[in-house]
Amino acid sequence: RNQISRPVNTEHVRMMELDQDRDESERIPTRVFDDEWIYTHPYDDALRGKETFGKWLVFRNYTELDSVWQLIKEHVFNGDLGAKAAKCSTMLKTETRFDDITGVICVYTAKEDIDQVGLKLIRLVGDEKLHYKTDAASLRNVYRIYGAPKTTYKTLLWNNGDPKFIFDNRYGKWFIKCTRHDNLDSMWQRIRQAAEDGVLGDVYSVQVFRSSADNVSNISVGTTEEDVEKVGDNLITIVKRDIHFKTTNMCAGMQKKIHFQWNEGKPQFTCKEFI
Repeated sequence: RNQISRPVNTEHVRMMELDQDRDESERIPTRVFDDEWIYTHPYDDALRGKETFGKWLVFRNYTELDSVWQLIKEHVFNGDLGAKAAKCSTMLKTETRFDDITGVICVYTAKEDIDQVGLKLIRLVGDEKLHYKTDAASLRNVYRIYGAPKTTYKTLLWNNGDPKFIFDNRYGKWFIKCTRHDNLDSMWQRIRQAAEDGVLGDVYSVQVFRSSADNVSNISVGTTEEDVEKVGDNLITIVKRDIHFKTTNMCAGMQKKIHFQWNEGKPQFTCKEFI
């Protein structure tokens, strides 16, 4: 099988271009053949100054790309979306291009603005589904064309007018061991409430695994790769005991494990290994 070689990653250059003042208001995506992207920014300096975490992706056939870009561009510039910036692909061919008939519009956000921008964007463009990809993933060349099974961080489903967010990056789970002397239900409720309130960080599941055989049960808290340590830090202050983390997917026989000791109120990582 022919192996596809990955090109030198230029995403850091593209990120620098996001912060440049460029008047591209008159450029039309399907009429540009000499640049890979065209850009737009909000006039609000507060939005422009935010740290970029990633982007919502809007895919369109070239017959619709120009009109949808014009719509998104206006709402980004006016600040209606709350996005930091946006860019649109052009007719210039690249190795990571989705196909020969589809363009992509990237709407960039700060991490704290992901959900609110996504909700406004999905209503604006009328899609059934939107995907969010982190800049970290782009910098690592995480693309389907290079064999990555998962490239996105979060998905927003329109869900018949009742929008629903789903974490795509289900990296692994923190585990809390409970004995028969613990109030399992109370601990689970506290953790679940903290997850619902957003106190823990990016959490996609909170589950209880009960065992009657040895009187030991486990509570698991699923999180994304980006928030493993953040969730661990917040979780250990709630449960005040040792916790441990395991990745959910095996990759080439490797699995990541982290042990986090409570250490009498001075939490510390005691082991981080690949086995």
